[in-house]
Order: sequence, then structure tokens, then C-alpha cells
Amino acid sequence: MLPANCHIGLPALKSRRDDTLLTVDFNLRETGNMRILQNCRPCGTLSKSVASVVRRLKSTVNRVPSLRDWLQVFSLKVFSLKVLFGLPAVPSLRDWLSANRRITIHRIILCLIVLILIVLSLIGCQKEQDYKQTQPRRSVLVYLGVDNNLHSEAEQKISQLKKTWNKDIDGNLFVYSDTGEQPFLVNIYYTPQRGAVTDTISIHPNLNSALPATLAGAMNAVRAFRNADSFGLVVLSHGTGWLPAEMSTPAIRPKSIILDASTDQTENYMEIATFADAIPYRLDFIIFDACWMASVEAAYQLKDKTDYIVASSAEILEPGFVYGSMMQHLFKPAPDLKAVAREFYEYHNAAPDIFRSATVSVIKTSELPALRELAKDISQQAPIDAETFLPLETLDNIQHFGHGAHRLFFDLGDYLRALAPDRSNDVDAALERSVPYRASTPQYYSSATGALEPIKAFSGLTVYIPQEAYPKTNDAHQNLRWTKDFFH
Repeated sequence: MLPANCHIGLPALKSRRDDTLLTVDFNLRETGNMRILQNCRPCGTLSKSVASVVRRLKSTVNRVPSLRDWLQVFSLKVFSLKVLFGLPAVPSLRDWLSANRRITIHRIILCLIVLILIVLSLIGCQKEQDYKQTQPRRSVLVYLGVDNNLHSEAEQKISQLKKTWNKDIDGNLFVYSDTGEQPFLVNIYYTPQRGAVTDTISIHPNLNSALPATLAGAMNAVRAFRNADSFGLVVLSHGTGWLPAEMSTPAIRPKSIILDASTDQTENYMEIATFADAIPYRLDFIIFDACWMASVEAAYQLKDKTDYIVASSAEILEPGFVYGSMMQHLFKPAPDLKAVAREFYEYHNAAPDIFRSATVSVIKTSELPALRELAKDISQQAPIDAETFLPLETLDNIQHFGHGAHRLFFDLGDYLRALAPDRSNDVDAALERSVPYRASTPQYYSSATGALEPIKAFSGLTVYIPQEAYPKTNDAHQNLRWTKDFFH
């Protein structure tokens, strides 16, 4: 039985690929001095005149000994603004009131409108001044692709992010959220007057968050709204590692990353190669708050897009990663990804019974080419090729992380050691360099069996092993960057 708070267990959906690309206009607003000037237009020279009078008024008030004298001075100073209001200069407040009994209503209304515009423009200027004027160290986009059965998590995550955002964090935090209603992009920032607030950048009547154009549009909007020295990405949705769209057996959904179950389309998702191509600039890190994304095939596909990946080899149970403290780690000069992974592990390791399930890894992508060469060398020496499959009894002894009877995510370290026991030290050394942090509970939860399954080996990366039962999956696997020319 599937726990109620699980990132998994989608209802059966009819599959349909949608290759239509949307041109996303995020309706960006300009920033910096130009934006401040535009917001200050209601003030214009008017604000300068008022400021001049107020300065003279202050200097005069400091010298008046009584309220009566002050009123006389106030009359002379304030009501000398005949250029602004079109009123004659009068020597005293009493005389002015007497001489203007017939003042027209529209002139009073005009005065009120001008004052309101002054106040509004000052508020607008203050909002812009809340931003730090220097370019921040890092921008992070939290991409909530939850137009599916995870939609209730969006509000929770945004609330947690706002609650812990403070003035000491040097960076920009953006959230793209699609719960199936009106997708929006917001900026969370700190103001001395109001604390952490959200500023809406764009709202859209309908977007498919699983289209590459939507992901790229959100990332480009983040950089255009306010640039930074570096960037990071957090993705919350459903995931299945690298699995291809044409895989019909087993019927596991989605295929790769981000499920968008929109009203007008039965199912939408991005394969890992499409996801990688959609990323418009290099990232410091990608954190996948999604199931099965610590596959070596997915990580290798993304090695030219990000320095680090944080992901899980198995399924992730709600509430996933700890968003309440995540940003404190991500906005350090060097993002502390180990702390993010450690808090995820500690939270789920302390959960009771069936909910005590967690696997998490910090993957260093620059070390993956060397790991690939070692895996390729071992695979070519082992008695296996593209048409020869490992015996089922051998597969039974290699650690896997689901999906039930369909074994699709094998532990990479356990697999390589099974192929070449004499190369175990080489395998362990390569994995230590590629996965600087990994942690797992003694068991992991499988939605296919509704039970906890044992973890006997955990290297922090999974791999698909070709099997006779899945010919289309085998073919797709050979076209990935990780496995290309393995057997040639």
C-alpha cells in the first residue's frame, strides 16, 4: 500500500507525447536605475519643489517658540506654493481661509490626487531600493512542476522558503510554480520594513511545465530579471531517471523528469536528453526532488550543464528535501550541497516504520568521464555485449532500487564489482571521487510492492543493465551519452 505522503504512485494515465514547443513570453520588467526612474515619474519636478519647501520649513520650525508662531510660519511657507496649486500668496492662514471661501471642489480634488501620486511613487521607489544594488553572488530557481498529484506541496514549499529568507542571504531566489491553475514566476527577497516578500514577475493562463520551452523560458526570465555571478536549479516533480518515452513495458510513468498532467493533454514529460538541452546556461548545481534521478545515465547526460547533482537512487517520500533550511546552504560562497543532502537523510532516517526510507547522493560531474572509462573497460572485458545478457541469477544478486519485479535501477558499484571482482578497489576509488557524499537508510520503500526492501550495497549511483524482456529500452539505452560505443 502506498503511503499517503509519497512522491510516487501516480494513477494510470494514457500516454501521449507532445513535441510542440511553446514560445514563452515571461513579460519581463526592467530593473536597475531605469526601473526606478519609471516608477518615480509621478513625482518629477514636483517632488523637488516639495523637498525644497520642507527643508526650509524644518529650519524655520526649529526657531519658533510657540504653536501660534509656528502656524504663522507654516502659512507663509506652505501656502506660498502658488506655482503648484495656482493660489495667491497670502500672509497668514486666517487671511487665506477668509479669502478663499469660494475655492472650487475640483481644485481640492486635484491637490489630493497630486499628494496620492507622490506617496505611491515614493512607495514604488522604496520597493526598488530594497534590492541590493550590487550584482548578487548567485540566483537559484526552484521549479515546482507539480501539475499532478503533488500540487498541494507548492504552497508549503513557498511558505517554507519565505519563512527562512533573511537579510544576510546574498542572492536571488525565484520560484516557478505550476499546480494546474495559473503558473507563475515570483522573486522572494528581503525588505527591512516587511521582511521576506514575494514579487510576482509573471502569471500565465496555461503552460505545460514539462515542455523544454517552458523550462528554458523560466530560466532565461530569472537571468534577465536580475543577473548573478552563478546559478542553481531545484526541481520538484515526478522522475524516473533516464527511462525513454517509447518504453511500454513495464508501464511506469513518467519517463525521465517532470510530469504535467494538464487538462487538455493526458500526459507530458521530458526525457533526460531533452531536459539537458533545454537548460540555457551552466549551473553550479541541480537538486532533483524527484524519484530515481541518481542514475549515472542521467548524471552523465547533464555533466556539461552543471557542476554537481543532488539526487536519490530510489523513490522519495514526502515531504522530500528540507526546504526550510535549504537556502541557507545553497547561498554560501561555495554551496554546501553535502549539508542539503545530510538534512534530507537525517529527516527521513528519523521517520517511523515504513516512512524510514532515504537514499541521497552528491554527484560531482567532472569525475564522471573517468568513471565512464573504467565502466567501459570492465564491460568490454566481461562476458557481456549488446546482444548478450547477464543470467537472471546474477541479476538477482545485484542491488537494485525498483521497480518491483521490473529491475531497472541497479547499484552501479555493485554491478561493476560483480562483473570484475578483481577491480573492486578501482571501482571504489572512482566512486569516491564521483560521489563525495552518499547516505542511505537500511531499507528503501518500493511503491510497486508497498513494502520496505533491503539495501545491501549503496554506491550513490544507479545504472540500467540490459535485459531480454525490454528490447525497446535496451535500444534506447545504447543511444545515451553514457553507453555510446561501449561495445564497439
